[in-house]
Amino acid sequence: YSAGQLAVGAKLVTSLELSERLSLGANVGLEVAGLHHDSAPRIEYSASLSLGIAISDRFGTFIEIYTFADEADGLAPVVDGGITFGLTDRLQLDAYIGVGFLESSKGLNAGAGLSWLL
Repeated sequence: YSAGQLAVGAKLVTSLELSERLSLGANVGLEVAGLHHDSAPRIEYSASLSLGIAISDRFGTFIEIYTFADEADGLAPVVDGGITFGLTDRLQLDAYIGVGFLESSKGLNAGAGLSWLL
């Protein structure tokens, strides 16, 4: 993460509906952080693969594996799972808990988010 630093990034995102209640999502990304005149920028790559299951029209659950990688720390893979709630057809809340399984990503993490489909 790039707290206190200017960062520019992009992600390529795709999804596939496997059935009426099952979907697969994936993304790859690139972020350049630390864009200051007095230091070299840090380049970080990311990728994820997730499986989503619709419980009802508005509630869902997911499991995801993702990783970040940069030259200094190498791979930092994490597995997480969570729940989703669709507020509207284009607005969704989610909450998750996950765990890293290498030294570079060791520990528990949890969070919540809001997604907006453009």
